[in-house]
Parts: sequence; C-alpha cells; structure tokens
Amino acid sequence: MAIRTTCILGAILAGLGTGCAGHAEYDPFLVPEDRIYGTVKTIALYAVLAPSELGSVDPQRGKFAALIAAQLEAAGFTVVPPEVSDSIWTRLTDSLGGLHDSHTGERDTVKLNTARALAMSELQARFHADAWLHPYIVFSDAKYEEGDAQWDGAKQSYQSLGKKLLTALLGEGTSGKTKALSLWVVMEDMDGEELYENQGGLQLYMIPQGQDVVKIDPAELYADSKRNSTAVRLALEPLVTRKAK
Repeated sequence: MAIRTTCILGAILAGLGTGCAGHAEYDPFLVPEDRIYGTVKTIALYAVLAPSELGSVDPQRGKFAALIAAQLEAAGFTVVPPEVSDSIWTRLTDSLGGLHDSHTGERDTVKLNTARALAMSELQARFHADAWLHPYIVFSDAKYEEGDAQWDGAKQSYQSLGKKLLTALLGEGTSGKTKALSLWVVMEDMDGEELYENQGGLQLYMIPQGQDVVKIDPAELYADSKRNSTAVRLALEPLVTRKAK
C-alpha cells in the first residue's frame, strides 16, 4: 500500500490553510478500523499548530493537547505527550541545520522528510509509539442563515434571540458563507502512512453583520472551553468510539 503523506506535508509546507477532512458523507478512516485497533496501542502527540494569519495567539491557550490526550486515554490508548515530540523535532531539525534552503529560503522537502523519518523512528524506539497524531487549527467554510452558522459538525449562534426576531420581522435576515476555524487531526503510523483524518468545528472567525462580516477579536481565539472541547470530540469521536461489530 502506498504511503499517504499528502495532507501532513501539505499543511506543513503551505502554512496550514484548510484541512483535508470534512463531515458530510465522510469516512475518516484511511485504513480498515480493525487494523488501527489491532496495531495502535500508543499514540504520540504533536503540538497544535495554527495558521500564521491568526497572529501570535498561542493555541496552547485552548488546552487542546490535554483534551485530546484525555479522549485517547479514555478509549484505552497510551499517550506520549507533545513535549516529547517537540523536543525530538527541535533537536533533529537543529542537527540538520534547519529545514530551509540557505540560498533560496524555501522549505527543503528532503530535510523535512529526513527529520520526519528520524523523529518517528525515535518515538517508536524510545517510547514504543505506534502512531503519531498531528492536530492543526485550520480555516473552514461555514454556512450561515438567520443568526446561526454550521460547519464541520459544529453550530454557533452569532446573534441574540431578540436580534434574530427583529431581523426576521424586518425582513433583514441574511445567509451565505463565512470563514470559521476547525480542529483538524491527522494520525499516521510510524512508517508515515496516514491512518485517520478528521476535523471538528471550533469557532467562527468572521462574524456576519448585516451584509458584511467582521473578524473576531484575537482575545476570543480559543477562549471558549466548551467549544474547544466540542471541537476535540467531533474530530476524535469516530476514532475513540468503536463501532459494534
């Protein structure tokens, strides 16, 4: 079977645009489920990455790593914390002189693949990891109508009930698409083959206001613990809830 690394490498090289997963008629398992449950006992986590467009707000604020670890451990998996992966990755990339070509400034895919292979080998040898899970904050399209938006399994109201009633009475309701954020997770085995890929809606990024949209205040990023938890649940639910055979 061919090794599938398109989404992981694409996210790293493109700076985290839109995730590769969805929720409409979507199967997040990229290999038979029994293969995952039969071979994956220990999962190494990587730190949550976010698009540069979101600025300097640290995704760690949302405590996603702890939420992900709790979900995986409740399902019976052993979890290697992201600090371990981060330490290994930093040491390896430093030893390679960084991941960018010194002449062009472009990301060196050969160095990137070398670092990934070495990191997975070390995670497997030292920590008995069977898989590596990468969480990302990505942009998604959300459909909105009459004060409510929906995307990637999530729903968010951006108007009060009173405002909804008023706009309905005045015939000023709007509908369309806006930009939202989702938590996208990709899990690969230690040979780099992707096993599972899914995403859950996190929060609106552009709030509809009349015929316009307004970007949320940076202070609102990852600030709603309930939404953070829901996004993790939506992204991991198929993996941590085994189907009855």
